[in-house]
Amino acid sequence: MYNSILKGLKLKKDILATYRKRAIDARFLSLADNNKNINVGQEEWILQLPVCKVADTRLANVLYNQDVRTVKDLLEIVSGRGWKSLLRIEGVGKTSYYHLLSKLQMIGVMDESLDRILAGHSIGKFDNK
Repeated sequence: MYNSILKGLKLKKDILATYRKRAIDARFLSLADNNKNINVGQEEWILQLPVCKVADTRLANVLYNQDVRTVKDLLEIVSGRGWKSLLRIEGVGKTSYYHLLSKLQMIGVMDESLDRILAGHSIGKFDNK
């Protein structure tokens, strides 16, 4: 019986992927909504980390000029516009972008794999314009 369930899930993998994307989008939207409690599995101290702790100095300065001071501020930006939107900020290059994503994954901010986000970057997914 268990095997038949697994086979059925394989046939519906696109449905599961769509559901996962919706769940991730909902999570980031809840982080951006100031009326909600911001505890969605992240500890408050991670959300309050200064951007300079997760980004190199140059990128931290660029983000600081965009009024992005904390990881929470960063998540608010990407929740509305997608991860790829960071590349549209003047002064943010691909190398800094990749390092930032890698660091966010290491500290547990991102649920999905870095490979998946980078694949989305290359084909235009996660761009919620």
